[in-house]
Amino acid sequence: MTLINDIKKDAGAGTPGPWSMETVKTSCGTCHKIGPFPSAEYFRPHRPLTHACIYDDYPPGIGHKHLIANARRIARVPDLERLVLELHGQNQRLREALEPFADAADEMDDCGYDDFTQAPVTAGQCRTARTALEQEGE
Repeated sequence: MTLINDIKKDAGAGTPGPWSMETVKTSCGTCHKIGPFPSAEYFRPHRPLTHACIYDDYPPGIGHKHLIANARRIARVPDLERLVLELHGQNQRLREALEPFADAADEMDDCGYDDFTQAPVTAGQCRTARTALEQEGE
């Protein structure tokens, strides 16, 4: 799961969110400011925070709707990382919880059981759990 590992590593090393996005006028167009982020050590005494900027300059407005959409997407990264990691954890917990049912389905198949509706867990329910666990995804 390199994507999940990369997200964990970068989220831990990067600036925590939430990040904001603000569009400001520049001398030759607009800047979509994302952040704020801590400045480099050299600049901190005079400017403790800085922003990542996506510029929409001359001629103004040519790429505007794409650039502002990209800026909003970048600003959502910390929230999306947090959500992905939460869903990944939930997925792992659900897979662990379903594993015994998939194992039971294997045993029922080996013994030739049909679906007994009066059983607390039916062969069909166990087979459904096994099928869900067999589906791969990250």
